[in-house]
Amino acid sequence: MKKNSYIITVLCSTIFSGCVNTYSNSPFYDNGIHKVTGTEYDKNGYNRGGMTKAEYEKLNKSHIEEQERIKSIQKENIAKFERNYLEEYKNILKTKPKNKKESCKLWMGYTDDNKWFEDESYEIFWDGKCKNGYASGLGREIEKADMIDKWGIAIYKKGIPTYYITKNNLTEDLFEGINIANNDISYGIETQITTKLGDIEVITIAGKTDNKSLIRLISVSSPFWNGTYNYFKEYPNFKYGYSNHTNNDMSQLENEFIIFDKNNNQ
Repeated sequence: MKKNSYIITVLCSTIFSGCVNTYSNSPFYDNGIHKVTGTEYDKNGYNRGGMTKAEYEKLNKSHIEEQERIKSIQKENIAKFERNYLEEYKNILKTKPKNKKESCKLWMGYTDDNKWFEDESYEIFWDGKCKNGYASGLGREIEKADMIDKWGIAIYKKGIPTYYITKNNLTEDLFEGINIANNDISYGIETQITTKLGDIEVITIAGKTDNKSLIRLISVSSPFWNGTYNYFKEYPNFKYGYSNHTNNDMSQLENEFIIFDKNNNQ
């Protein structure tokens, strides 16, 4: 099951390094001007040194062929990286549900510092179908361990799940929305229910989470807040927003601005 945590994937710095200033590597191009034997010709074909049309077309053809060769190399490098990355990622997908005898891999997205599935007590189940060695179609994932008890309803397509409902039975957190496992964006509503010293708190969080930019845009409300709504832009280490008390007849303020530092909870 996809973890709701911030995941940063850094790609392409070495792959695409050959894409920078590609033209400067060509013997036929320099600062927008074709060059041959010390005589310059612009890229629109303007003859600065007496080159015939046939000579220019031959030069231009060579230049195009050189660029196509470079593009081909770049595509091969990208394809090679993708193959290596996907081969590595197959290790994540080799989690077999305990209740399935046939191969039925489930998506397991994790970070290096959070491999919860390595716990000896960890078990995962899938009550849907399997196809070509992977979970397929509509079904329910169930995860169990000493400190884990949750389930999610998802539709698997080509090994990738889209979660529509997930429930953590230990914390009573319920997510309803659209959460595609290999997509950085998720939309939905999360309901949190907590009990402390006999008091019940119900909080509803609605909005968008972008794990690539590490930003959440959310609204937070509760039936016990007398109509107050909070709106936040949230980052990994801090968040800011404002509270709208317009409909709260117990508040003397209409709006209240908030900045919250997660590092020191202030």
